[in-house]
Amino acid sequence: MDNMRVYEIRASIMARHLCTDIARVVSFTPDDEATHARETLNNLSIDRAPVRSVDAFVGLVERSSLTSGKVSDHMMQLKANVLVSADTPFEHLLADLQAEPLLLVLEERRVIGVVTAEDAGGAAARTHYYLLLARLEMLLAEMIRTLHPDQAQAVGLLSPGRQAKYQEIRAALVKEDLMIDDVACLSLLDLIAIARSDVAYRELATASGRGWGGLVDSLANFRNDVMHPVRTFAKANQDGLATLRSVNDALVTLATAAEDRITMLRADRFQ
Repeated sequence: MDNMRVYEIRASIMARHLCTDIARVVSFTPDDEATHARETLNNLSIDRAPVRSVDAFVGLVERSSLTSGKVSDHMMQLKANVLVSADTPFEHLLADLQAEPLLLVLEERRVIGVVTAEDAGGAAARTHYYLLLARLEMLLAEMIRTLHPDQAQAVGLLSPGRQAKYQEIRAALVKEDLMIDDVACLSLLDLIAIARSDVAYRELATASGRGWGGLVDSLANFRNDVMHPVRTFAKANQDGLATLRSVNDALVTLATAAEDRITMLRADRFQ
């Protein structure tokens, strides 16, 4: 799969898929009592909400500012930095949400919804992460199969504990007549551990200046969060957005390096 097609798939998850429909969004009018609005937001554990006048959105209000008077006394005027197109790719939203905790999603000139940091853990967002994880695992598996025609050698690079786990999985697959090959019995962390032993791959992955540990250390827990939708996505909050962006970039970097390494190996084969 070439990089352009991969980007198109990643870009297919957009703001329109993550946002809460505007009909279900709590909002206030400029004339609402500030203390009543604050109580409403307290009860719902919401920090920021839009303000609308008739059919138009005119501003935003923060719970912490609603001390007295009317909502209009504490309202922040709408600015371009809190407006995003419904077609904004999710990866771009991660950066936007770091700067603004609540974004209004526009389709043409109409507000269709609101997106917040919590939406970074929703079903659409998890689909985006799953695509990145699936691409990385598939490319690492292909690279390792190419590097190690004798796959037993690849398995031998794992720690004794991970080799024991591999043997357990392999035995279960053989019993169910589902065995494909040794590489198919490995976890993401197993694939990463084996890939690390290839100096050329490690150099490609760290060429941008980010260390190996910074690329891989959080991937196991992240994968578990993505693959178990009933779990709360711990980093889907304002403080966790930087981590989500970091993991997103790491997945892209590791996969691109694997793709480049596969290209190198194929070129060597025909020389």
